[in-house]
Amino acid sequence: MAIECIKDPALIEGYLRDASNILGHAEGLTRPETTQQVSEIVRHCQSSGTPLTISAQRTSTTGGPVPFGGWILSMEKMDQVLWTEGHRARVQGGLILGAFQDQLEAQGLSFPPDPTSRYECTIGAAIACNASGARSFRFGPTRDWVEAIEVVLPNGEV
Repeated sequence: MAIECIKDPALIEGYLRDASNILGHAEGLTRPETTQQVSEIVRHCQSSGTPLTISAQRTSTTGGPVPFGGWILSMEKMDQVLWTEGHRARVQGGLILGAFQDQLEAQGLSFPPDPTSRYECTIGAAIACNASGARSFRFGPTRDWVEAIEVVLPNGEV
């Protein structure tokens, strides 16, 4: 499968800042929908020496998702609940945390971590920073509720 890399500066512009207002620059934007596509993008960037910056909702105040050259890998299209079974679910990292919680609550279930940014942050970012919130004293932070993570390594291996 060919990697779709958007080169239009007008489209890329929306991915060059986070909440810190640090301004970056990038030559390309990718928006994968599957782990396999992420793997292909990472493998391509590794083999070509192209810097790769992961981006999601850009609510960070640290400049972490701000690119300084290379390509951006946006997680925005990896926003699906893949399955729920009993008290377990498999979701993609770009899923908005609050949307996931709402979906579970409609089924009489709960994902207790409750950061104030739940409708702005992704589940992947909540896991990465071990987000907590008002219910953390009783239920703990996000990582306490994660059983497994599928990752793509820098060489593209899943």
